[in-house]
Amino acid sequence: TVNNEMYEVSNLQPATSYNYRVRSVQQGILSDYSEIKNAITLETSSNPLNFFGHINYYLNRGKIIFYDLDAVNAIQLYSLTGVCISTTAVHSNRVELELPQKGIYIISLLQKENKKTIKIIY
Repeated sequence: TVNNEMYEVSNLQPATSYNYRVRSVQQGILSDYSEIKNAITLETSSNPLNFFGHINYYLNRGKIIFYDLDAVNAIQLYSLTGVCISTTAVHSNRVELELPQKGIYIISLLQKENKKTIKIIY
């Protein structure tokens, strides 16, 4: 039972598809279920042999949050068409990037001449 507008689902597996539907209860009367919505969890990067080391990230309320960014100098956010939306210099171990709207984004993590690219679906 959820008594507010948000509900956090825990213990999800990385890179896994989940389906959700909801319904409401008002004065003991149940509504119909909503249409099914699909969500895919992000794949975390944790390959210690990678020059980036151990980088983690997750999506939360229209932001992608990166942490464990020891080796990253900058993060670039691109639209699916390849237009650079933003470049963020990394000065700490944690960075939050605001995603402009729902869609598919390409993110490049930069370190000197090296680059790691990930795709984000929001």
